[in-house]
Amino acid sequence: MSKILEKFKANKLYEGEMVILAASGYIGKVMGSGKNTQHNGNLILTDQRLVFYSKLLLKEVYKSMPIKQISSINFSSGLLKKQ
Repeated sequence: MSKILEKFKANKLYEGEMVILAASGYIGKVMGSGKNTQHNGNLILTDQRLVFYSKLLLKEVYKSMPIKQISSINFSSGLLKKQ
């Protein structure tokens, strides 16, 4: 289990909530700045919500969305993205 996932379970997991799946990833843009800064962390699916969580020494990124609010999912992989 990753250190980020351990920190999430210790600090952000709701009582009675269960982690279903976790994967390493990032949000933001590579070499981005400001609100587009890249943050590496974990994408965590629980039985109640989808969460991106990153915890570094002085910075935490925590974005959460209830599963009921998700209407679609888009993804890309590799160096070249298909548009």
